[in-house]
Amino acid sequence: MIVRIYEKWTYKERQLLKQLLKLYNSNNKFNWKAISDQMKTRTQRQCYDQYILLFKTDKSGERHKWTEAEEQLLISNFKQSPYGWKNIQQHFTQLSVRQLKNKYNQLARSQKYQLISSDSEFYADTDSDESLKHTNPIYKTSNGKLVQNMQQNQNLHEAQQLKELALFLSQHLDL
Repeated sequence: MIVRIYEKWTYKERQLLKQLLKLYNSNNKFNWKAISDQMKTRTQRQCYDQYILLFKTDKSGERHKWTEAEEQLLISNFKQSPYGWKNIQQHFTQLSVRQLKNKYNQLARSQKYQLISSDSEFYADTDSDESLKHTNPIYKTSNGKLVQNMQQNQNLHEAQQLKELALFLSQHLDL
């Protein structure tokens, strides 16, 4: 078994990487093999990871402040293209797909928006629509509770089957 030991990047290595990034940059495409060869102590992947860490991560530490208009835009785009996150992301160029999914899920759980409607083909509005409830991971029950876990949906379906079986047995076995 190979044991890898992680060594922190030194200040000199970071400075060398910055110089090599300028040298081996061709239209924002880097020659990672040449960069790692010049570094001598780091692999192509380590150089790339350090580049992402140093230059591509948002250092502001501030979260995106969602406006009411952005929330509405997210919801309307989701209704037009459910789970088409790449298509939705075109309207939010500064946000990642993960950020959009997280915000949508937060809005779906909140009482601020009624995201689940009876006219939607993806959501069931009442407990009586069993077919939609068990095929969709997110649905709204008549008491307003959102259920998002497919396992919970499966358990509900199994419980309903057990009730039906118990009713059948009690009718036919005179229990």
